[in-house]
Amino acid sequence: MADGAKGTREAVKGDLTGSCQCGAVTYRAKSAARGYACHCLDCQKQSSSAFGISIPMDATDLSVEGDIACFTKTADSGAQTDCYFCPRCGSRIYHEGKGRLGKVTIKGGTLDDTSAIELTGHVWTSRKQAWLDLDPDLPAWETQPASPEEWELLWGRKAQ
Repeated sequence: MADGAKGTREAVKGDLTGSCQCGAVTYRAKSAARGYACHCLDCQKQSSSAFGISIPMDATDLSVEGDIACFTKTADSGAQTDCYFCPRCGSRIYHEGKGRLGKVTIKGGTLDDTSAIELTGHVWTSRKQAWLDLDPDLPAWETQPASPEEWELLWGRKAQ
């Protein structure tokens, strides 16, 4: 989708609903509310908090309504991610990595019911705030998972 493009993802019946802060962009997602906390500096800045929560799913399971804008972020690694947001209020809605086409991560704080989020792990703990204690029972990576199997573990499902 390009800047100012209308959300055109195919509608699906979903378990999750959410919106931007002003309500101009809404979504429905057919996914469990299982997500991971990212403590990288980019997620701290974009969430205006100590970490961001990402809920991964197949792109075909996300239906977005309303005008949505996009910018492409290049990470220190060179990897690129398309970041979709409401052009009216600026709320980040979801990301789609150019190296992981067909997969998206919705931003956990945009859910209508954030209490439903089940945390599956932590990435970039080398950048976490010193005052934040992590649950020792959850998997954690100093940077990020290195293999597809580790990503599947983080995403809360078995490798296929």
